Parts: sequence; C-alpha cells; structure tokens
Amino acid sequence: MDASDTLSFVRNVPPNRFSTRWGAVGLDHIDWRVALQHYEAERLEEAYDTAVEIGVGHGARYVTWFRTIEAEFRTSEQASVLPLRENLELEVVEAEALDFLADLQTTALSAVEDLGRRFAYGHESPTRISVLAAETDAPWLFGRYGYCTLKEPYYKICVPYRLLSNENALYDTLRHEYAHVIVGTLSEGRAPRWLDEAMAMVAEGGIPSSERRRFARGEEEWLTHEELEADLRDLEDSREKYLAYMQAGLVGEYLVAAFGEPSLGDMLRGFSDHSYWKELWLRIRGTSSEEEAIDQVYNLTLEELFARAESWVKG
Repeated sequence: MDASDTLSFVRNVPPNRFSTRWGAVGLDHIDWRVALQHYEAERLEEAYDTAVEIGVGHGARYVTWFRTIEAEFRTSEQASVLPLRENLELEVVEAEALDFLADLQTTALSAVEDLGRRFAYGHESPTRISVLAAETDAPWLFGRYGYCTLKEPYYKICVPYRLLSNENALYDTLRHEYAHVIVGTLSEGRAPRWLDEAMAMVAEGGIPSSERRRFARGEEEWLTHEELEADLRDLEDSREKYLAYMQAGLVGEYLVAAFGEPSLGDMLRGFSDHSYWKELWLRIRGTSSEEEAIDQVYNLTLEELFARAESWVKG
C-alpha cells in the first residue's frame, strides 16, 4: 500500500467521542484538516489529541484516519529510533523486538539496498521504517499489512509487529513499500497509482503464478489503465482492488520481460526530467506525464502498453 491507502485503530475512546462536534451538519472535515496537518508533519501527539477531541466525524467518516493516527502515536510513545544508514532509520519498540532486533536491522538494510541496486536509486529521500507497537496489530487496522506515506520530514514505512516473526514476509513487504519511496522520489510524486503499484509488485518479487494463470485463461477481466487506476484508488478492501494489484503487477512484469528492470527507473525519471515549459506544453496538448514518460522510454502509448501486456500474459 502507499500513502493514499490510509489506515486505522480505535481503542478506549468514550462513546460520546464518536459524535461529531458539528452534529448532522457534516462540517467535521474542517477540524480534521488540523489533525491531518499535524499527522503529515509527524506531530503525532498533537494529531492524536486533536483527533480524540473531534471524534471520528459525521457517519464515522474519519475512523480510518483516527485509527491510523492512534497506532502511530502509541508506537512513538514507546519506540526508539535507530540509524541504519544514510537517510534510513528504524523506529521500533525495543522491548518487544529483543529477539528479532538484529535480524530486523539486517532484513531492512538488505531490502532497501537490493532495490537501490536494481533501480539505480541513490536513496536520496530520508526514510523511516516503523514497526508498529504490538498493541496496534489488530484485525480492524486498515493498512495492517504495511503502508508507505510521505510526511514532511521523510517517507514513513509502517509494518505490523507480527511480521518480525516471518523474515521472508517482512523482506517482501519492505521491498514493496520502499518501492513507493523510489517511485515518489524519481517521479517527483507524479506517477499514477497503477504505475506505483506495478513497480511495487515487481520490487517484491512479482505476483503469484496462480493469479497469473487466471488472467492468462481470461478468468479475470483485463482493465484499461483508467479502470485500473480507479479500482486501486478505492480505499475499501475488495476482490476488485486485489485483482487491480495483480494486474498492475502483470503490467510491471511485462515491462521487465520486454525491456529489462533498469528501464523502470529510467521511465520514472522521465516524469521529472523535462522543463517547466515542456510540462506546460504537454498539458496544452492534453498529454499526461505518464503518457510522456512511457512514450519516451518504451515508444508506446498507454493503450498499446496495456494491449501488449495482456497479449504477453495470455501468450
């Protein structure tokens, strides 16, 4: 998951906190802007205090954000921050991770450096990997399989405590989430969601062969890039969203098979390697940044890319 896949956790909140200050008027989003500004600046105590005061909003519309803020705040109260390398640090509750700490640091470094080599990425963006406190690892936590979000001081990757006992799953999760750091950095935040997830799925090792076969046999619908983008931006977990992740991964695997893995890094740099005036000209022409970047490296339109990827999968 990436920054737009926001998360959740509510505990020990009095029932009256679940009513919005604005009642049925539905203006609670005004106060929530303050909480989210604190969250994005990593002022977690202020974000949590604000969230508790205003509650989860009319119709519980902000329950996902409330739970996310609480999970990160509860972790920050107990955790230590350990440097791993330049522009990379680890936040972890050491008392909970004593049996895993050495392996955790090794796995985190290995995952990050593996992707740096594969995509010629110099680790330019400061990044914090946070192992959420054990108490927050609950079934109702949205994003509980890991997520990456861009904050003002750094990219923050959060992973659940239970992954500490599964080194392989932890490694794959960190590769997936660190790929979002690479995409955001190289494209300067301009890459669409489907491309972000395509890169992340490739980074973690590709999609399961069983899912690949389902697409190959035509048992799952092959979406256009607009449809894929829409399904991936849906905040609710669903079968459709899961399949969108799988298709994005297949498009990424096609690009690797046809053009090589380093081409993904080259293509991402294509989002940000032109001048302001060229960007303006592209907008006047109605050409998106993704169309320009893909054409620049692969000499394909988006429609051609998706058609070729579908043929490759079915072939």
